[in-house]
Amino acid sequence: MTAKQTGVRSSHEGSTQSGFTQAGSPRRRRLGFVVGLTLGAAVVLVVVGSVWVVVTHRDQGDAGPSDADYVAFARTFAVDVATVTGGDVSQPRAALTRTCEGSPARGQLQANITDTENAITNSPNLTTKPVGTPEATIDTARRTDTEVPLDLTMTVAISDYVGEPTTTTREFLITLRPGTTPCVWNVAGV
Repeated sequence: MTAKQTGVRSSHEGSTQSGFTQAGSPRRRRLGFVVGLTLGAAVVLVVVGSVWVVVTHRDQGDAGPSDADYVAFARTFAVDVATVTGGDVSQPRAALTRTCEGSPARGQLQANITDTENAITNSPNLTTKPVGTPEATIDTARRTDTEVPLDLTMTVAISDYVGEPTTTTREFLITLRPGTTPCVWNVAGV
């Protein structure tokens, strides 16, 4: 009696020598169809998702900082540079992080911080602070794609607790490098 006559399958019947079901079997075709359909849907979702992310990022990224953002950035920088409380130079050091790497402003501010620290040696209670809010406006006549110049006027009170505080008003031209994260490129006294 053969295997077909007894209803018993031999180990090689309906399979390849490696033990897998033959490629043409209905079960294998259904599995291939389901896997193909799933992979196709996944590819479509990835493509649609990628296009959506690129389009929304581009729409949000085109705006960049506004003129008001540049003015606020310059004001914050100037206030931090001018604020020394009881010999603490942490705010000028914070302003140093807002300067562009390799910029003239970075070297100028570092020298200013060193001079202030030396002055604190003789007057440990040295305090400087802005009086009011600095006035800042963008100089549109000198503005370029790579520079945003701002005219800034600031009054600073200086005290060492020995006498009455003195005030001085200074004018500066602060040049920012525009971008998503602006930085101070140069500071010049006017």
